[in-house]
Amino acid sequence: MRILIATNRFHPAIGGVETYTYLVGTRLAGQGHAVSVYCSDYAETSSNRKLNAFATNENGIVVSRLRSFRIFSIDALTIIPALPFRMFLKPDFDAVFVNGYGYFVSYCAIVAAKLGGKPVLFTPHYSEETTHPAFVKKIFDLSFGRVSFGLADKIICLTRTEKKKVSATFRVPLDKITILPNGIEVEKYFHPALGKKAVKKYRLGTGKKILFVGRLAKNKGLEYLLRAFPTVLLEYPDARLLIVGEDNGQLAFLNRLARELRIDKNTKFLGKLMDDDFYGIFNCADVFALPSFAGEAFGIVLLEAMASGLPVVASNVGGVRCLIKKQNGAVIPPKDSRVLAAALISALAAGKERYGEANIAESRKYDADKIAGKIMAEMERLVRL
Repeated sequence: MRILIATNRFHPAIGGVETYTYLVGTRLAGQGHAVSVYCSDYAETSSNRKLNAFATNENGIVVSRLRSFRIFSIDALTIIPALPFRMFLKPDFDAVFVNGYGYFVSYCAIVAAKLGGKPVLFTPHYSEETTHPAFVKKIFDLSFGRVSFGLADKIICLTRTEKKKVSATFRVPLDKITILPNGIEVEKYFHPALGKKAVKKYRLGTGKKILFVGRLAKNKGLEYLLRAFPTVLLEYPDARLLIVGEDNGQLAFLNRLARELRIDKNTKFLGKLMDDDFYGIFNCADVFALPSFAGEAFGIVLLEAMASGLPVVASNVGGVRCLIKKQNGAVIPPKDSRVLAAALISALAAGKERYGEANIAESRKYDADKIAGKIMAEMERLVRL
């Protein structure tokens, strides 16, 4: 089958949707399907850094990064002028797999596909919590949002929470929605030897280690994690807070806040890590924290942490509440540093040994190969209709 994936950004850009589309795409290509990607040429959500705007072959996927611009520098208003023309002039695909709600590429790809008579499978990665003004979200939901969900032939939601919200907000019949979660390459994560190498390479010492991995963006709630850390240090004076990820406009503020809170000597901003360094940092940590207050339709990084044997402490937003149970760690209210600190201290006191076996076993339910196979089955059903 010839499959077109339409998404705002694509690997090596960082993010949950970027990881999801890359893992699904590579597996579909590995099964012998012809997989293409149309996306913007932006590399990040909050900077103007761009990737080369031309077609490349990445692990069997033909990726076309089309020249783009942003209105008022807003990521959701990333405009790709060539996208509809590409879809009309080169309709050499059997089905369109659209990812991400609220983006030009999603709305445009759905409309163009339907005008061209192509079936659309839509994974919105929808989260009710947002950093946009409530009235802006309401206007978009009632206009472009309802059109997008109405035109799509089948919708994949990542969790029960997302399915319920999508159905209620956009008046989508429940039988039009299938629940299929994110997937990861489970076998890559639990490697304690890599953790020992990371401790040595980054001079992380022997104290307890709290880990965050993700974009350094406002919605990730890192301010609340830093404000919780002094309380953790009262119990564990030699603890380290490890923050991994590219800056999305917050690094200067977070560095300044760490100095004000006098936790800068115990806090390490490690930037973007790749390959063994990436897996190693998971394996050397004692607990994983995701203090986001918006934009977490699923939280794929939580699966990565669990596959590494870590307990997780995460905010009760989006799909997180469906993914994390008591045996995996703790789900807490967003924007509450006091409760966050208490949950981190509790997880550190229990030790990751208490959670490791259960969390690794839980992560195996989300094997990327199995998830991709189910997505392919949905596309095959659409093409046969």
